[in-house]
Amino acid sequence: MEDDIKYNLIDKIFFKKYRCVQYIGEGSFSYIYKAEYNNGKYCSLKLEDINDKRNFLANEASIMIYLKGPNIPYIITYGSSGGYNILAMQLLGNNLQTMLEKEGTFSLKTVCLLGFQMISILEQIHNKGVIHRDIKPENFLMGKEPESNPNYLYLIDFGVSKYFDKNNLNDIITNKRKLTGTPRYASINALRGLEQSMRDDLESVGYILIYFLKGTLPWIGLEDIDPSETIKKICIRKIETSSFDLCSGLPKQFIKYFDYCKNLEFDEMPDYIMLKDLFMKMLKIENEKYDYIYDWNKLNKNKSKNYKNSGFYSKSTEIGNVNILPTEDNRPIKTKNINYIQMFGKIDNKEEQKLQSGKKDEIKEDDKVNKDNENEKKNNDKEEPTTCCLIY
Repeated sequence: MEDDIKYNLIDKIFFKKYRCVQYIGEGSFSYIYKAEYNNGKYCSLKLEDINDKRNFLANEASIMIYLKGPNIPYIITYGSSGGYNILAMQLLGNNLQTMLEKEGTFSLKTVCLLGFQMISILEQIHNKGVIHRDIKPENFLMGKEPESNPNYLYLIDFGVSKYFDKNNLNDIITNKRKLTGTPRYASINALRGLEQSMRDDLESVGYILIYFLKGTLPWIGLEDIDPSETIKKICIRKIETSSFDLCSGLPKQFIKYFDYCKNLEFDEMPDYIMLKDLFMKMLKIENEKYDYIYDWNKLNKNKSKNYKNSGFYSKSTEIGNVNILPTEDNRPIKTKNINYIQMFGKIDNKEEQKLQSGKKDEIKEDDKVNKDNENEKKNNDKEEPTTCCLIY
C-alpha cells in the first residue's frame, strides 16, 4: 500500500490544479507530496484518507490558519478531492532529523541557534493559547527558497495540537490519558498520562537539543513490541536520569533549562525571555554570533565540541531506593522515593505530578536578550495571503 501511495499518485492532479511531482514522506495519518500549481509554483500537499474518521487534517488546517504568522507555514487551501482530505501549504526544506543524519551531531552554536528559534516559536503559539503536543526533530523544518527563507526554522504538523485550557485542573489530576506525541521526546508528565500544557512542549525541546549535541539519549533502544511497555520503560528511565546526568559534559545552562521546565506548574506561563537568554549566553561564551550560519552551510565545519561520547549515561537506581544525585556544585541531594507502580496507577493529588524534589533553581538574568536578532527574524520576507476554501 505504501508503494502504491509513493508512486501511483505521482502526476495525479487534485482540485484540477495541484499536480503531485514528488513523494516527500508520511506522518502517522497522512502522506506528503511536493506539488506544482499555477505554471511553476510549488507547494506541499498533505493527504489524509477521506474515510479516516479521526479527521486530524481538519484540526491542523484550522489551527494553522489561526496561528498565521512567522515560522508557521501558510495555508493555500484545504478541502477534499480524489478520495482524500487535502491541505495545500507552503513548501519548506529538510527537517532537522534529516539534517542531523547528514551531520552526525550538531555543534553547540547550531544548537543554540535552533534552540533560540524553537523557544520563540513555542512562545508565539502558546501566547495564542495553542500547545503542539508532538515536538520532535521531524516537525521542525528549515525554509526553502524561493518559497521561504532557508535560514529560518518552521514548525509543522499541528494535527494533534489543541487549545490550552488552564481551567481544567481537576480533570488533569483525576483522569489519565493515552500518550499524545512521541515517547522519545515526550515530557515525563505526558508519559504518565497527564494532560499537557506549555511546560511539556518546552521539556520536549530540551530532549531534542541534547539529542542534537550527543547523537543519542539514555532511553533510546528501550522500545518494546507493546507500545504501552515502551512508554513505561522510557518514563522510568527519564525519571531515573537527573538533569545533571543528562547534561553532563555540556554547559550548565542546559541543566538550568531542564530544572526550570520540570518545575513549572501546569498553568504557569513560562519565562521565555529567560530561556532564550540561556542560549544567547552560551553563544557569547563560545565567542559566536547569532548569524544564522549553521553546521550545514559552513565552508569549514569545525564543530566547537563533540558531545557524542561524553559518558552522560546515568547509573540506574533500583526501584524503591533513594537516589543520590550530585548537584551543579557537587553537593549531594536526595530525590523522592519513586513508587513506579503508583506512578502508572491513579493520581491522587496535584503533588503527585511533581517528579523531582527540591526548590526551583533561581535563574537570574545577567544580560538582556539580543532584541535586534528577534526583530530581524520578524522582518521576514512578505508572506503570501492565507486562504482557506473548501473545494469539491
